[in-house]
Amino acid sequence: MATPLDLIGTGPLDAPEPRTERAPGRSVSARREGRIIFGVDVVSGGAAALAVGTSLAPTLARIGCATALLAWCGDYRRPRVALSAMRELPRLVSRLGVVIAGMAVAAAVWGAADESRGVVVASGFLLLGRFVSFGVLRRLRRRGVISSATLVVGAGTVGRDLMKHLAGSADYGMRVLGVVDDPEEVHDLQLLGGLEDLSAVVCRTRAERVLVTFGVTRDWRLIEVIRNLPGANLEVLVVPRLFEIGTGEYTADDVEGIPLVWIPRRSARAVSWRVKRGVDVVLAAVLLVLAAPALVLCAVAVRATSRGPVLFRQERIGQDGRSFTLLKFRSMRPNGDSATLWSVRDDHRLTTVGRWLRRTNLDELPQLYNILRGDMSLVGPRPERPYFVERFSRTFPGYGHRHRSPAGLTGWAQIHGLRGDTSIEERVRFDNYYIDNWSLWSDVTILVRTIRAISRRDRA
Repeated sequence: MATPLDLIGTGPLDAPEPRTERAPGRSVSARREGRIIFGVDVVSGGAAALAVGTSLAPTLARIGCATALLAWCGDYRRPRVALSAMRELPRLVSRLGVVIAGMAVAAAVWGAADESRGVVVASGFLLLGRFVSFGVLRRLRRRGVISSATLVVGAGTVGRDLMKHLAGSADYGMRVLGVVDDPEEVHDLQLLGGLEDLSAVVCRTRAERVLVTFGVTRDWRLIEVIRNLPGANLEVLVVPRLFEIGTGEYTADDVEGIPLVWIPRRSARAVSWRVKRGVDVVLAAVLLVLAAPALVLCAVAVRATSRGPVLFRQERIGQDGRSFTLLKFRSMRPNGDSATLWSVRDDHRLTTVGRWLRRTNLDELPQLYNILRGDMSLVGPRPERPYFVERFSRTFPGYGHRHRSPAGLTGWAQIHGLRGDTSIEERVRFDNYYIDNWSLWSDVTILVRTIRAISRRDRA
């Protein structure tokens, strides 16, 4: 399945450059719009409670469940360009249906009063409230109370059409600051800088939203500047290529028939990232307790069969380029070149026990402590040594972008067989795909497939 970034093409990426300018904060207009929609939703839920004549506790439960689910799905953070309540109805109905089903199941299992009827009524009021909130937002946009400072990337035909439509209607809530493109492509527009200057332009203008169109610029350059944009809360929307023949499920919004796809950034998934960290801590702690006998046996085996320390400590590079000390059971004879010598499958430095530990992946168990400390996550790109990070960043485009996510005990690349002495180029592609399309469910999938892969390898 294609991803939102795939819609503008793929290509090589360079490692991100360090940024020195101040990054913009969260979009003020987006924050205001989200608060207005949330407030109207709460009022709608209260009105529904009065309509069905229920007590305070069930009312709060209904409102809380509905708004919590909508907040979890990013409904109050997602940027909206064209305010269309009808377009949002299918999404709202499906999510409210989950709340209704949950209430009915709770009533059946725990013998509580069936509140599903009240939730149905509340859902109807919530849908009506969405029409009201969008009407309020549309009026505020027309008066200029809510307006996002916007940059347009690309001065081609699509970029020019976008600027013309946005300038002609305040309903979209965007104030175009200017265009960013290569100078030779712009002759009659407000040029704020070249494509390589986009990050600096965003910081200088305090832009809240970036619309990325396409022109003669090569796709890989567009992907690079998108991934390197400063400010985790900057809203980025992309015009997909070949949109004239349809974009299907990815079409989230449009400006006069020009579709715009929202590219979620880290802050848009902030709650999910915190949940991911919480799951890491709980599972790592539980696994450490359950694996205690295996940890002791492995330690005894390493100590009894070869000289040297039980644990192997090595500097690795994790999220945002930060270094940390990775722990493993020692599987090799002590040597002084482990930081710069690439390990291969039949490495002569492996001990007999070490070979077995690697085959069963038991040598990785001490990294559960790294996860508890916050150095790593259960799932993410595997961390590498500084020497090889520097080399690979120069050799393999996009390698540095792997550090946008916490390093992991297992990952999307590993479950596809990319572990040990395998293609770095393919690992880069798999790791960046994982980061760009991350979700909690993808982590669950990777963990399940990791367990299955290990069990199959043990039976082989």
